[in-house]
Formats: sequence, C-alpha cells, structure tokens
Amino acid sequence: MKRLLLGIMLLGILVSPLKADASSPNFAFHIGGEEWVHESVAPMELMEDTVEVTNETESPLQFRLVDTENLNDSSLYDVMMYSYNNSDFVKLNELSSEWVQVESGETVELPLQGYMPAEVNNDFQSMEMQARFNFEGRLLETDSEDVDIIQKGDKVIVKTGDNTHVGLLSITMLVSLAVLIVLIVRRWYIEKRQ
Repeated sequence: MKRLLLGIMLLGILVSPLKADASSPNFAFHIGGEEWVHESVAPMELMEDTVEVTNETESPLQFRLVDTENLNDSSLYDVMMYSYNNSDFVKLNELSSEWVQVESGETVELPLQGYMPAEVNNDFQSMEMQARFNFEGRLLETDSEDVDIIQKGDKVIVKTGDNTHVGLLSITMLVSLAVLIVLIVRRWYIEKRQ
C-alpha cells in the first residue's frame, strides 16, 4: 500500500509540468548615461545625455524607467527638472516612462535632459547631487510569454511565467485522493470483518 501511494505521488510529481525556462541564458541589459558629472550648473543651463539599451538576446525586450532615487539626500534632487525620451520636463522624483521595445540585436538611444529652473537661487549652483535611475525590463519570448526583469539599484529580480497546467495537476491530485480514500475504506472494512 505504501509503495502504491509512493508511486502515485511520484507519478503526480513527474506528470506536473511546473518549470521555468528561457531561450537565451543571457539577458544583456546595458544602460549608458546614468552618471552625470557637472562641476557647476547655472539656472536654465540644459544638460544632455542619452540612455543606451542594447538587446543581445534572441528575443525582443521592453524596458522603461520606473523611478529615481536620491542617493546623497541632496536638496538639489527636489528642484531639478528632467525630461526622458522627449517627454515633458518634470521634477526628478516624478520622472518615469512608458515601455520601449528593442528588437533582438538592436540598440536604442533615448535622450535624457535636465536643467535647474530660473527661480532657484544661487545656493543650489554649488551643490552636488547623486541620483540613481531604476529601470525595469522584460524579455518577450516568441511564444508571447513574458519574463519580467526588474532592476532596483544593485538588485535584479527575474519573474518567469508559470507554465503549470492546473487542470492536469488537479486531476492528478483528485485521482490520488480517490485512491487514498478507497485504500482507507478497504482497510477499515477488512478490520471490521475480522
């Protein structure tokens, strides 16, 4: 009886197709232009840079700017105005973007611009600011199943689609439960007859 139950459980484990896979072992997500070095910034002086994303995988990918972080608690972070991918200028802490798709083997360069508003006083000109731009990316598989890759600072999280066939797993569990109930009732009946 124990062997039968063990066999049913092993069959359920083997038949259940719970897996995560990807067609490419490498997700090459190169971002350029994240370091801004300016010795002094005058009000209304436009600073320009680019964000470069290269897709070295076999599948198309999408990425977007999720948010930014103030790394050195500079008050300059709250007054600087930025535009990413030709969007309207907003405060740095409000900067984000929509999804941008990059085909396999392509490189996309998106403009990043910033300036200090004219109404800001001269005290801000000598301040230093360090900001981190947090991007989120997802690799689009050819079978339309997404793999989400989220970058938060130095941490990267990969979320794969769940390929579990719930119906097959449920049927296996129900058959196992039915066999278990039959065995318990049979044993109870045999003990009652003795």
